[in-house]
Amino acid sequence: MANATKVALDAKKDSFVDNVVVFTDRAEVTRIFRNVKIPCSGTVDVVISGVADLVADSLRVEGHAKGCMILDVTYATEVQAPESSEDETVADGWRKKIADLENKKSVLQAEGVRVTKQMQMLESYGTENIKSKGPLPFNTLEQSPAAPARPFSQDSLNEFDTFLRFYGKAASEFDVLLNELQLKVTDVEKEISAATQNLSKAQSASTSLFGGPVLIAQKRINTITVVLESEGEMEAELKVSYVVFNASWKPKYDLRVSSITEKKLKIHYRAEIRQATGEDWDNVQLSLSTATPVLGGDAPEPTKWTVSLRSNIPPPTFGGPPAASFRSTGGFAFGSAAPVAPQAAYTTEAYQGQGAPMMQQMSHAVARVEGGVTSATYSVAARTTVPCDNVLHKVTVALIDVGTTFLHFAYPKSASYAFLKAKVVNNSEYALLYGPASVFLDDNFVAKSTIKNVSSQETFEASLGVDPSIRVSRRPVVKTKETSGLLSRFTTWKYTQAIDVRNTKKMDAKIVVVESVPWSGDEKIKIALIEPVTPSQVTSGSTPGERQWLARKASDGNLLVTRDEELELRLGEIQSRLNTDTNCVEWVMRLGAGQSVQLKLQFSITTPQGEELNGV
Repeated sequence: MANATKVALDAKKDSFVDNVVVFTDRAEVTRIFRNVKIPCSGTVDVVISGVADLVADSLRVEGHAKGCMILDVTYATEVQAPESSEDETVADGWRKKIADLENKKSVLQAEGVRVTKQMQMLESYGTENIKSKGPLPFNTLEQSPAAPARPFSQDSLNEFDTFLRFYGKAASEFDVLLNELQLKVTDVEKEISAATQNLSKAQSASTSLFGGPVLIAQKRINTITVVLESEGEMEAELKVSYVVFNASWKPKYDLRVSSITEKKLKIHYRAEIRQATGEDWDNVQLSLSTATPVLGGDAPEPTKWTVSLRSNIPPPTFGGPPAASFRSTGGFAFGSAAPVAPQAAYTTEAYQGQGAPMMQQMSHAVARVEGGVTSATYSVAARTTVPCDNVLHKVTVALIDVGTTFLHFAYPKSASYAFLKAKVVNNSEYALLYGPASVFLDDNFVAKSTIKNVSSQETFEASLGVDPSIRVSRRPVVKTKETSGLLSRFTTWKYTQAIDVRNTKKMDAKIVVVESVPWSGDEKIKIALIEPVTPSQVTSGSTPGERQWLARKASDGNLLVTRDEELELRLGEIQSRLNTDTNCVEWVMRLGAGQSVQLKLQFSITTPQGEELNGV
């Protein structure tokens, strides 16, 4: 193709991003080049520069022009040597300035040393001269033994006066010069300190979080070459699609509940998008996908799907990988195609006024759902702009109104209030992915929660935080002691715990209250549940650990047994059960508005006489 005609295009100037599909760890970008001028017939190489770093196997090109055919598509990357970073250049400048200032300081200090020595030489000269010539008037210096005595004369006075005048003038000049030098040294030291601080800032800007220097990325020039066979001069349109990394999205939810109409739960399903792909997405048709994009052109090879009993799964060999788990970790049947980590950590963000009362709720453009069995794609209705700034940008996926059954859960041993839970059926066409949720009660922010993977039409539970309108309190325990037995003496302690439950809401509420019953850790200790009467005491054939059995007393005093799925509580009705998994008594009740009830838990502990109990 040495004789092929070349047409140069710049991706940022000659095209626009029309469509972006964002996956959980990458994105598929579609660019459109319109009115590409093909100058002649024959082979034409359309060279597209300025392309972001992309996955070569993902590159696809479609052409639209009569009499033009695509022969080949190639992707190439040219790496250029890195240039010095701006921060490092600034740091080098400050290093040079500090070196110059240090040199200037050394010169000033050396000059100060010379002046000091000159002053010392002057003082030494005067001292030695006086000692060598003998006594003078008002001389307090000790006369040198070798110095001949001089008679007092006018000449000696004049000579002494001349020396004093010279000494005073010279010493004054030396003092002034030393003071000026010291001031200059101080000023230079201040400049060195300021320059050192600027150097530290420049070095911090050019230092990575791990303490080493910032690695200056090599400049990469990416080009796509589309080889065309043209029948003549024409204009063509090229659609170029490719996958890039450094792009992702994650779900986030607002759960809104009204205490007045406690029948509906509103789910505001949003997506937080972040991208640093090297190119802006301006006014694009945005889609969000839970799948993984297919790269390359080879179809995957089918593999055998084996199912076995969990007990028959062979243990892992020493040093080898663990045995495969067949437990589903996502909300999609059939093996989800989305590599969504259901245990991903989400940082709890500061609440920023999301619960402010709404004067009038604005409408949101919601996404359209497309997809199959194993994945889903949400097409955002309005065109969206997501700049390349590595900052989270939020778009609305859906506003979902779901029918809800609310349940209040209380464990008075640990807390004197009840937690509100919602049993929700996802009757929308949207799959809910694992993500954080903000809970609002009457448009007031009350709690943070989490939604797990939920498929369409699947039932799930959502924790909605504390509901202070359901009040639960424990009264002091009443303990009595009895002694029995003739030969073997036993001590029986009877414990009675009263629990008050009150519904201060303006509507009836279904409440579950849980209270622990002690479990014997020694065969000498016998524990018996006296009240409430539970199915394990009156029925036989129930599976150990089964939690669905319930018991209640009918109006005639007989004990009735039913199951959760058959449970239709009447207003004011209370039922009880013993959860053998946790050894807890659970009361299920429906209290009317303003209604209160007192629950009673009573059990006995029998031990050999003289033994002391630990843990009660």
